[in-house]
Amino acid sequence: MTGNIDSDVANIIVDPQIYTTQFLLLLCQSIHLTLQEVDGESVDEDAMSQIIEKLNHHSLIVRDNPTVNKICLKPSEALELYYNLLKQHNINQEEGLEGNKEICELLYATRIKELEDNLRSQESIFKEQVKYLQG
Repeated sequence: MTGNIDSDVANIIVDPQIYTTQFLLLLCQSIHLTLQEVDGESVDEDAMSQIIEKLNHHSLIVRDNPTVNKICLKPSEALELYYNLLKQHNINQEEGLEGNKEICELLYATRIKELEDNLRSQESIFKEQVKYLQG
C-alpha cells in the first residue's frame, strides 16, 4: 500500500487475484471473440467498452442480482487487468489471439478443477446427510 487511497484502489482493481476464475474466463473468452473479429490484433479501450457492456448482460454476471452485479471496471482498467493476467502467466500481450487462446485454456482447466472439487465436496456432504437420514 502506498498511502494514497486512490492509487491503492487502482492497483487492487486491476489485480487478477481478486477476481474469480469464472469471471476471468468470461472476460478472456469475450476478448477472444473480439480478437477474432479484428484478425487477432490487439483489443483497444473502445472494444473493451463493448466487451464490458456485453458481459454486464451475461447470465452468469447478472443471475443473482441484475441491478447490483454490474462490472464497474473502466475500459482502461479492464485492459490493464487483462494484461496483468497475461503477465502473471508469462504470456506476452503482443501474442494477440494466440496468447489469448493460451490464457483461456489455462483458465478453463482451472475452472474445471474448481467445479470438480466442488462436486466432490458436495458429494461428500450429500452422502453424510443420506447416512444420517437412514439412521
